[in-house]
Amino acid sequence: MSMITQYARLRDGDLADLRVLLRTDHFAANDQITDRPHADVDKAWGGLEFLLAQVDAPVDVISGGVPITDEQWGYDSPRVLTPEEVATAAAFLDVTPFADLAAHYEPAALTADDVYPMIWHEPWSLDYLRSSYETLVAFFHAAAADGDSVVIWMS
Repeated sequence: MSMITQYARLRDGDLADLRVLLRTDHFAANDQITDRPHADVDKAWGGLEFLLAQVDAPVDVISGGVPITDEQWGYDSPRVLTPEEVATAAAFLDVTPFADLAAHYEPAALTADDVYPMIWHEPWSLDYLRSSYETLVAFFHAAAADGDSVVIWMS
């Protein structure tokens, strides 16, 4: 089964509503999240996390955030980044071209570290990471521009 990291933008008040729904009705919580602007980086999250760590990203946009419930939602508990963290992440991502990450791309190192999804010797893997990074940059840029929080989870 694949593990995909997903993101959704939350406005003021959405987080409180989401916490209630996560305790009472997971299906309604999922509906609330999917009704908000959202994105995913597919299975590229492991490679992106590895590369972002190499460039000292100030906010962990893959595994970071504060859990909003103890319950698992997919493969882990959903976590939230505050509007301030989103703004910091967006500012960094906006000025960090993918070429900066790609400079640290070593298929053997990702494979040796067991970085999911173990595709790093495929000729298309760097383009796959680039596409997912571009999705991430655009999503965080828009969230920061609107002052939104971001919820992150793996499904």
